[in-house]
Amino acid sequence: MDGICKFCNKQAKLVESHIIPLGFYWQLVDENGNIAKLLSPFDDEHPKRQPNGFYDYFLCDEHEKQFSDVDSYACALLRDSNPKEMKNGWEFSDVNYKLIKLFFISMLWRAHWATNIFFKKINLGRCQ
Repeated sequence: MDGICKFCNKQAKLVESHIIPLGFYWQLVDENGNIAKLLSPFDDEHPKRQPNGFYDYFLCDEHEKQFSDVDSYACALLRDSNPKEMKNGWEFSDVNYKLIKLFFISMLWRAHWATNIFFKKINLGRCQ
């Protein structure tokens, strides 16, 4: 799919970009083996199954790959580590603050450009 890359603002072949990295996406299966439905925050929209997560086409391949390091780091830290449980959350040790901060900012940025109605209310204003 051709279009304008939202990162470099150049005409390019756009690639599939996951809004929420696949490493964080797992299927919730009920006792009958059915994949759980994802509920929508909108009254007029029916629940949908999202077996492959949320993705869209807004980045060229070069810039999609730039998210790989922060996605991998966040996945390893948040999904695979065992943080210390605290009264109001969790405490992680040995955190690379720069990478985890970039991860959360990148997810917000990706959600801003997503066309899926699930992310409709995320608007960062002008992103250039």
